[in-house]
Amino acid sequence: MPIKDYQNFTYLGYTEGEKGYPTLYFKEGRYTQKHDDPENEGWHPVDQHYRGANIFRKEWERYVKMREGKDQSGKNAFKAAFMKGTYDSNESDAKYFECSSADGVSWIGHPSRSRFIEAGSHGCNPLYDAAYAMSILEKGKIADNAK
Repeated sequence: MPIKDYQNFTYLGYTEGEKGYPTLYFKEGRYTQKHDDPENEGWHPVDQHYRGANIFRKEWERYVKMREGKDQSGKNAFKAAFMKGTYDSNESDAKYFECSSADGVSWIGHPSRSRFIEAGSHGCNPLYDAAYAMSILEKGKIADNAK
């Protein structure tokens, strides 16, 4: 299924995914090019309520452990603190974390594989500019797990 109205999207930056295949972030959602889970590859529109930020690596790792251990109450407390900016970090080893919600009550947490790099910022790979991002969306698809 093609991505509707992608030409009007606002490119923000990327996280390093599989080498040479960054996950691209837009104001309207993200596009995952390569992933261990093929159902995660493709376009994921943002929910009505959304926040994404680089967070301290140790906090990112703590969330991943809670997710693996299916610690729902721990994850809920983490997401509530994240929404307040508790774990925000601009350290070089920070990792990107996102929370989204359709209703502003039930939040879904998503730990990205690396830190977010803003388009055009210092350290940004010039290959991953807005033209590149739009070319990926042009031939892209909706992710199977986002349908």
